[in-house]
Amino acid sequence: MELPQGGTKPRLDLDVILEEIAHDERCDCFTGADLSALVREASVNALRAHLYSQTALAHTGHTFSSSSVKDIRVSRQNFEDAFKKVRPSVSKKDQLMYEKLRESLTR
Repeated sequence: MELPQGGTKPRLDLDVILEEIAHDERCDCFTGADLSALVREASVNALRAHLYSQTALAHTGHTFSSSSVKDIRVSRQNFEDAFKKVRPSVSKKDQLMYEKLRESLTR
C-alpha cells in the first residue's frame, strides 16, 4: 500500500498492533508527524537489527542468508526502542492552549 508521500508501509511483526501503540500514554501530545517519526525510527531499528545479524553471520564464516530487506518485519521491540528516541513536538501546555482555541472557535 502506498502512503501519500510515496513511501511504503513497513511490514509489521505479529506482536505489533498499531492501535495499541497509538493509544500508548507515551504518544500523548504526539502530532501526526511525531507518529510518523516513531514508525520511521522503529523501521530503521528493524533494518539495523537485520544488517547486524547479517554482518554477525558473515563474521562467523557463514554466508549471507537469502532473506532480503523485503523480509524485514518491524517488531514491538523496535517500537519500544523508538520510544526512547522520539519525543512529542507539542508540549502539554501547548496542547491545552490549542484545545481552548478550538473550543472558542466552535462556539
